[in-house]
Amino acid sequence: MAIPHDVYFLRTFLDPRLFAAWLQSRLPKHLSADLDWPSLRRTGERQADAELRSTGADLAYALDCHGGAAQLVVLPEHRSTNRPDLHDAMVRYAVQMLEREREAAAKSTFVLGVVLSHGPPPPLVPLAGHETGTAHRGWLPFQPTMQVLTDHLAHATEADLRARNLPAAATLALLALRGLRGLEPHRTRRALDRWADLLVATHRDDAQFGTHHLTQFLSYMLLVNPTPPEDLRMAIDHHLPRARGQLKTAGEQLLEQGRNEGLQEGRAKGRVEGRVEGRIETLRRQLTKRFGPLPSELDSRLDQATAEQVDLWTDRILDARSLSELFAGAS
Repeated sequence: MAIPHDVYFLRTFLDPRLFAAWLQSRLPKHLSADLDWPSLRRTGERQADAELRSTGADLAYALDCHGGAAQLVVLPEHRSTNRPDLHDAMVRYAVQMLEREREAAAKSTFVLGVVLSHGPPPPLVPLAGHETGTAHRGWLPFQPTMQVLTDHLAHATEADLRARNLPAAATLALLALRGLRGLEPHRTRRALDRWADLLVATHRDDAQFGTHHLTQFLSYMLLVNPTPPEDLRMAIDHHLPRARGQLKTAGEQLLEQGRNEGLQEGRAKGRVEGRVEGRIETLRRQLTKRFGPLPSELDSRLDQATAEQVDLWTDRILDARSLSELFAGAS
């Protein structure tokens, strides 16, 4: 099951224009100046091997540096939940990307990991740091480590994000990921009023660049926000009266879908719950095959799991070395 936050992040930053602006806003100026930004290019999907397909992000970029004598591979990762082994997963993937890209490019290659989070800030230290007792911490400096560039949206205010002067769609995405999930209807309407300039600018840029970022924003809002779709439609129409034609073929269709789903909420909820139950049973079989019979408390925890928890535990199953590691930090 696709997680709305991940889908919105990927659809936004698959746009090289938005990705470049976001990365520039996070990099130290002296490093940014060393990069040839017009050379930015996608460099394949992050699926180096079967073990990492369920743990790596689906986005990687490369760009030239040092006057073309070298290249930088950027590995962005999006996190809406806490994952203790994130650092180790990024180290493994960085090593594989280095080997692949150095061979393909035949020049010096560097890797930069970037993490965007809007939930609890993920711990970006070796997993051994979470597991090792005090008596063994002397070994930690010798473990593989990777310095990661971070962007924790929970630590940024709305003014902070606007001050980055990113393209409107990028700012709108960061604001939405930071605070739109579960936001009360009256606060959502006030947020849309504050973001009116970004909505208008995103609509204008979509027309200029042939993108669909306004539609992606509307779709994400419908999926994660409890405001009635009709109220959202009225708010959008108020700020974008000239865009009604486009919104009818894009945003309004999404809003109409939201209304229809609201009328059929009982049946839709039953279908969703059925899919989650099926995935729980699959996960239970996988866990039993790997770790043996589950303790009763973990078996009960599976029965009560949300879709997001099932996604998290499924992501971890290939890498976790024990049940306690797999279920760690996911209450």
